[in-house]
Amino acid sequence: MAMNSFPFFASSTPQGFQAMNAARAPDPATGKPDPEKMKAVLARYPEIAHFMAWSKSAPTPDSLANTRFNGVNAFRLTNAQGETRAVRWSMRPHAPFVAADPAQLQGAPNDFLAADLDRRLAAGPLRWDMVMQFAAPGDPIEDPSKAWPDSRPETVAGTLTLVRAEPQADGACRDLNFDPLILPQGISGTDDPVLHARSSVYSVSFNRREREVSQGAAQQGSAR
Repeated sequence: MAMNSFPFFASSTPQGFQAMNAARAPDPATGKPDPEKMKAVLARYPEIAHFMAWSKSAPTPDSLANTRFNGVNAFRLTNAQGETRAVRWSMRPHAPFVAADPAQLQGAPNDFLAADLDRRLAAGPLRWDMVMQFAAPGDPIEDPSKAWPDSRPETVAGTLTLVRAEPQADGACRDLNFDPLILPQGISGTDDPVLHARSSVYSVSFNRREREVSQGAAQQGSAR
């Protein structure tokens, strides 16, 4: 699964997302992003303004343990009778939400979330409920930049219990391709362009990681 802490995606298309990232890049002359470039992006992709407004106002959780993770892309579930419903899912923490102190975030080390997670796991397991939210007629199925109303039907599909964590650099996740379109029977993707872009980009990321590992192993062998 590919999940995020934000409730909806920045753009409805991969082109808009890329344009936003390019506009955020610092201008070599000033060391800061060019505001005129961002204005042009917002004029072409107005949904990004909604995401930027949310990101400025939303409180930041002080721990991964109390963070809600959202699958911002929709999928289709089909039962044995051939009936299909569109669904989005999220992982909702059992730990109560606590907002981080902005002043503490400024001075915190880069790995403070990982260190906090290790401390919490040392005291006991952490849990998240997997909640499925079902679309109603007219809901945007193929636009991840638009959240569905909280009034949509939901069901708890299960509970994730986390008992330990491993570093990303050499953990088992390093050698996995988190392609969101590798799906089991009964679940299928939609025509959401961002979903399909993620599938392609993650494949490139996986191949680059594999190449780096192979090159590192070859260099170590040469050193011996």
